[in-house]
Order: sequence, then C-alpha cells, then structure tokens
Amino acid sequence: MPRRPRAWIDNACYHVTHRCHKREFLLKFAKHRDIYMRELWQMKQRFKIDVLDYMITSNHVHLLITARHGSDISKALQFLHGAVGQSYNKLKKRQGAFWSDRFHSTRIQNGDHLRRCLFYIDLNMVRAGAIVSPGEWEHCGIHELFGKKERYRIINMMRLLECLDFSSADEFRVWYQNTMLEKLS
Repeated sequence: MPRRPRAWIDNACYHVTHRCHKREFLLKFAKHRDIYMRELWQMKQRFKIDVLDYMITSNHVHLLITARHGSDISKALQFLHGAVGQSYNKLKKRQGAFWSDRFHSTRIQNGDHLRRCLFYIDLNMVRAGAIVSPGEWEHCGIHELFGKKERYRIINMMRLLECLDFSSADEFRVWYQNTMLEKLS
C-alpha cells in the first residue's frame, strides 16, 4: 500500500507521485499529457494549492505542492486525478482505472531537501534517457521556472522562492541554471 501522510501539515511541501494503471504508458502522447496539464491548471484555479514544480512523464507524474491548509491537498488531488482519468477514458472510449492505486506522497523539508527534490523531478526524463536536457520536455515546470511560459501558468513562483529562501526570481534562476549545468556535466 502506498505511503501517505496520516495528516497533511499546513504550509508543508509534498512530493507527490502517481503511476498509471499497471505502469502502462497512458500518457505516452503529448495530447494525453496536455489533458493532465489542463486539469492541473484547473485544480490550481479551484483549490488553494500551490504547485511548486511538476513533471508529466509517459506513465507517471511528479508534483511538488504545498497548501496553507494541508487538508486541501487530498481534495485537490482527488479532483485532479479523477478529472484526468475521466477525460482520458472519454477520449479513448474506454472504461476502467487510469491510475494505479493511490498516489504516493513524501513530506519535503524546505531548504536543501526541497532543492534536491526540485532537481530530482526536473531530471526525471533525463535519467530515463528520453531527453538530454530538461528544457527539451514540454510537459514540465522548467519552462515556467525560467519565465518562458506566459499563459496558463501552474507554478506559484513567489511561493517557491519563499520556500527556497530566495529573494528574487533572477537570483533563483542564476542558482538553478548553474546547479543544473553541474548536474548535467
């Protein structure tokens, strides 16, 4: 059974992962990952959840999230993953489970732990051998972190800066780019 917190803690950061049913590649095509991104944006609008980073792969997703009221997280994830499954099943004219069991969540401490988690998420598809650099993958938060995505932003950059203890987006971007170059070399 997947681990999850007994009770969500207010203002805490969580790394949430969720795998597709039977580890199938249900998000293999960009149009299916677009469904997830659309529903993630809807979740952000509907619930008081701050998304700090995300990665949508072909068979699982990573979210780095926080909420002022931790109890909002379960409701938001239930909405998100239910909506994604329903949209996919409707599109593909199929029935049955989209997700494998429940999501897995790990509480992430601010500071170094959060920094490591950010790179773990962003380097996921690099480790999988699908891309050479995280910016090559369209369905992830890196484009927002660098201000390249203007519309339908999902990441709350101000909250991320607060959690990482950076005073400005420029300071964060310099640090992030230098650290990423180190990790990729």
